[in-house]
Amino acid sequence: ATIELMRALISSAAGDDPRQDAALNDALFTRVVIYVQEHLTDRDLCADKVAREHHISVRHLYNLWAGHELSLGRWITRERLERARRDLAGPRKRAATVATTAHRWGFADPTHFSRKFSEAYGMSPREWRQLHQ
Repeated sequence: ATIELMRALISSAAGDDPRQDAALNDALFTRVVIYVQEHLTDRDLCADKVAREHHISVRHLYNLWAGHELSLGRWITRERLERARRDLAGPRKRAATVATTAHRWGFADPTHFSRKFSEAYGMSPREWRQLHQ
């Protein structure tokens, strides 16, 4: 908090252009999105890890994400579900079990994965797979 306060004080004293801050935040947001997409398979992917990897506070990360449709956690879950859905329907991954697919995309518990999948797509992962075979 002290560092953020000092940064704000220095920025205001220097007369920084607010558009410059917006541009920096946009670039940071883009880097965060790319990082998360590249690490969706990490079970320990969370706001703390994302913030640490980008040398920002968790609060700053949440502030970056504040104007978007979904919270960071829900967005990560949605992205993981979408990737798992593609794997379940794809011909190359058909041999993998639903549990294996869930683990591959960062879900520690296959039951939790199945529940989230059903909430998102209106059918179980097995039903989705059967529909696309």
